[in-house]
Amino acid sequence: MRKPTLLLYPARLFAFATRLLADGLDDLKKSAERGDSKSQSWLAISYQNGWGVPKDMAKAIEWYQKAADQGDGNAQFNLGIAYEKGIGVPKDNVKASELFM
Repeated sequence: MRKPTLLLYPARLFAFATRLLADGLDDLKKSAERGDSKSQSWLAISYQNGWGVPKDMAKAIEWYQKAADQGDGNAQFNLGIAYEKGIGVPKDNVKASELFM
């Protein structure tokens, strides 16, 4: 029996993991588009970090805002950090404070 080469096995594993992530992201996007705040928040995190999608802070902010508008605490906190530090949005400590409350 032939053993896989060290270079080939990680490549196959990476391809498999990438496909699983892509399938999961499709479901996540559909759920977010239907208005699920937790999905919107996780999609924002994905865009912020480039997890399975191109890194895009503008899209992250858009999805954080949608989730925050529905009262999602994680989205409110992450959006507050963005406003506090001026990441993807103009720095605004008043808006940040409102989101942290």
